[in-house]
Amino acid sequence: MGIASLVIGIIAAIMGFIPCINWFALVPAIVGVILGACGIGSAKKNNKPKGVAVAGLILNIAAVVLITIWSLIFAFAPTIKNMAAQSVVENAGNSSTTNAIQDRELRFMYVQGKILGEAVKTAVPNAKKVAVLVDPMLVYEANGEKKATPTEDEVLKALRDALPGVEFIIVCKPMKKIEVPKQRMPDGTEADMPFMPDTMLTRADFMQISKEIKQADVFIATTLLPMGVPLKQTLGQIKGVKVALANTGSLNELSEVFEGGDQLIAVVASKNSADYNQDPARDDKKAFDQRYVLITPSNYRQKIAEAEKLY
Repeated sequence: MGIASLVIGIIAAIMGFIPCINWFALVPAIVGVILGACGIGSAKKNNKPKGVAVAGLILNIAAVVLITIWSLIFAFAPTIKNMAAQSVVENAGNSSTTNAIQDRELRFMYVQGKILGEAVKTAVPNAKKVAVLVDPMLVYEANGEKKATPTEDEVLKALRDALPGVEFIIVCKPMKKIEVPKQRMPDGTEADMPFMPDTMLTRADFMQISKEIKQADVFIATTLLPMGVPLKQTLGQIKGVKVALANTGSLNELSEVFEGGDQLIAVVASKNSADYNQDPARDDKKAFDQRYVLITPSNYRQKIAEAEKLY
């Protein structure tokens, strides 16, 4: 078992450094961890050298960690970029420089939604209802209390412009109202303690909101879907509903879903070569092409192959 663990560990560790295909080594690496642990136990029991088993265990654990890190990087990269853009917008001041940055980021957010909306309109011209998954902070206050009037970001505004006459169903992670901890300020007054609400969509959350999504002809996700759940499995909960994504996960998962049927109609992926200091073009499509790539059933093989060459 020690030798088997070592062999698996060497292969898994090497594959762990190769993005996009490293997740194929995840299951063997986990098996290698188990074999290594068993090998150490067996060596102790029989008073035999355990060095090979220990080496195999370490290599497989390292491979699991490495694969997990790469997966998180690829999964969160688009969200981090959008969060950075949104942060710039929210913290912009009154100076001409910050106003220019604010206008730039708002413009890019808008064209992202506009081009995705137009792709949906082309693919499903007779759509009557569209369910849009948004960040829960657009719908809830930080303490989990529902806003009287939900906020609309530029992506959602652009989707409405691109899909006139279509009924929108806004869905997000369900939040529970909580008591925000208080802290005493230097002047003796009390104020809400800063905290980060849990906005990560879980598998259970998606199952809950899937009932609303199934009422629509098209589902558009403008924020991340549940982590740790295969995309194909997640979308399987809303069979019969066409899907468009403004955030991507694994390129391999996208290929699998595109090849598995006609449910996925469009995906907006961030362009790795984008210059984030460049001002947007006046034309919506040209501005979109500066930062994003539109992946569809007709071009997914080419676009995914081009993206993989950059890693």
